[in-house]
Amino acid sequence: MSNVTILKYADDTCLIGCIANPLDLSNYFYEINRVANQCADLDLLLNASKTKEMIFSTQRNKPDSPPLTLNNTDINFCDSVKYLGIDIDCKLRFEDYADKVISKASQRMYIVKNFLYLSSKPLACMLFKSFVVSLLMYCLPILYTSLYSRDKKEMRKIFKDAEKLGLDNIDNFDTLVSKRTKNFMLQLMHDNEHFIHDFVEKCPSGRYRHMKYRTSWGKDCFLRHMCITLNDIL
Repeated sequence: MSNVTILKYADDTCLIGCIANPLDLSNYFYEINRVANQCADLDLLLNASKTKEMIFSTQRNKPDSPPLTLNNTDINFCDSVKYLGIDIDCKLRFEDYADKVISKASQRMYIVKNFLYLSSKPLACMLFKSFVVSLLMYCLPILYTSLYSRDKKEMRKIFKDAEKLGLDNIDNFDTLVSKRTKNFMLQLMHDNEHFIHDFVEKCPSGRYRHMKYRTSWGKDCFLRHMCITLNDIL
């Protein structure tokens, strides 16, 4: 269906429906039933207990939606769900995920400090990049524009703590995020099979066009900032 997108990774499946009218809602439920029937025909068991449904809406009051049933089990609505290691909330602010990552990174910084006293700076620097930076940078190019300012401040503080330890060859936090974000955006635009091309329009002038948003939710989304950044690069 045109208003339903299916994302699959290993044994995780995600169905995203863009619902604006009753027909879209009917297509959404039809696609869910089609996937469930196809899995049943292939003797694949869908775990209804691990299946969650979440509504993303800019409206103050969420629209009513008919209950979803899978394998004779009612699927509950939730405000947050974990998908591929990311805690996605209905506001797309990733507050819970940021808190978990910052807390874990702070604990790992304690290990880096102790390792620095027992070893050398080059090895401690390598440990920081592989042990802390890799944790913070996971999916950050996409999430960064949606994070609250306090979460960004806490992430910067971890990099400042590394500078105070005297670790060499460590990029500034904002510089590293900007560099990785630009590289990720260019990879997406060079991948002609990626579904992101369905949401980004290229003008005859070569610039990318993005939707105009009135809410902070839309203004902070990754797609809008991607178009702005690519237009600055090109």
